[in-house]
Amino acid sequence: STGRQYGLPQTKWSDMRRDIVEATRAAFDYLEKLHKDMNGDWLLAIAAYNAGEGNVLRAVRKNTAIGKPIDFFSLALPDETRAYVPRLLAFAKLVANPAAYDIELDAIEDTPYFQQVQTGRQLNLTKAAEMASITLNELMLLNPAYIRASTDPAGPHSLLVPAESAAAFRTALAAAPQVRPTTLAQVQVARGDTLSRIAEQHGVSVQRLKNANDLQSN
Repeated sequence: STGRQYGLPQTKWSDMRRDIVEATRAAFDYLEKLHKDMNGDWLLAIAAYNAGEGNVLRAVRKNTAIGKPIDFFSLALPDETRAYVPRLLAFAKLVANPAAYDIELDAIEDTPYFQQVQTGRQLNLTKAAEMASITLNELMLLNPAYIRASTDPAGPHSLLVPAESAAAFRTALAAAPQVRPTTLAQVQVARGDTLSRIAEQHGVSVQRLKNANDLQSN
């Protein structure tokens, strides 16, 4: 429900909570809202992100009622949250000054790894990987929101690809013929049904049924 509230729909085709760009955007929006609700206290906001806003507010009200401090370290919160926030603070210190802790971090270039390419239409993911000259596995690692063999016919019509593949992907998209979007209907399976029987009843191939339902066998 939190995902839907922050613009991350979940459909038969995709789960946008797993979209790299959109999930990051939603996380920032949610954290900013929690920061405001917690009167500008980032530690309480991060705790609420982990444990839920209600749990943190109840702990704050409880401490207020008995005259105790309401900072993060004074609240009675779940063990996971009591560890989550200090670990995040420690991790930030290690990354900010690794030499002080005798740690050597690998250098990472400050350049974008991927680009978002507007496809303008539904695409088969295997075909999209071929057009971008990358493996299907690499495409799926960058686009984990898609849970079927194709992107959502209703959109969003975009894919992330490695930055060095973006230009070739756009060129291949422009040259590719337009394909009519795929639509899905749900069928209630009865005891004894087989894929071949369902395929025959609905005028589709067994392979299309397998693709639509992510099935490996018949």
